[in-house]
Amino acid sequence: MISCGRLIQLAILLALSTATHCGFPEGGLFPILEPRATPDAPDGYTPARVPCPKTRPAIRQAKTLSTEETSWLELRDNSTFPALEEFLTRANLGGIDIETYLNGIVTNGTRLPRIGIAISGGGYRAMINGAGAIAAFDNRTTGSTSKGQLGGILQATTYLSGPLIVYLPNAPYSYESNFTTFDLEYSDSERNQILRNGYNVATMGNGTVDSEWPACTVSRDTVGTARRTRQFQTPTSQN
Repeated sequence: MISCGRLIQLAILLALSTATHCGFPEGGLFPILEPRATPDAPDGYTPARVPCPKTRPAIRQAKTLSTEETSWLELRDNSTFPALEEFLTRANLGGIDIETYLNGIVTNGTRLPRIGIAISGGGYRAMINGAGAIAAFDNRTTGSTSKGQLGGILQATTYLSGPLIVYLPNAPYSYESNFTTFDLEYSDSERNQILRNGYNVATMGNGTVDSEWPACTVSRDTVGTARRTRQFQTPTSQN
């Protein structure tokens, strides 16, 4: 049994064939069916070599930094240099006069070491890890400038990069963009604002020689099962 849509297609093809053989101008009888492909595209969709346009695009060759970035770096160095000196002095490397060393670099005209930090994406856990590192590097975090801590690296950093929105299949995860107010903890209510009907799944194990010291070996928020089964329940937590 031929469908109605198939019959319409056959009728149009038959009409086109009749119009062509009867001497009708191409497209005169059925102008809506005129060919839409350009006549100078013999290769169809296959990539082909074409001549360059007479007016070349104004794209700067990235062999050097742009003028704007170079000017910005000079201003940024005024902030990162004291922060780097303060951090290295506090680190107490031993046997190295940090002030003399850094001043010697500047005096000799060589480039001051510049720090760049890249934060990974991928999901809510990656956001937590990245934000935790930023908080540890920030000298404004309580306790970050104590002995052995890394507070001050953020202030000595020139470049900081990270995704604004992570891998799309992981939606509705979104990246934390305000690190200045980030706390190294979150509650189920905060979690539920990101994942609807999520679940905390945690496996506890002994991570040290102390049998009384539990270590979380797996921590994950899941929502896929609830979506597949349509069984939306009140989120539960196991710690």
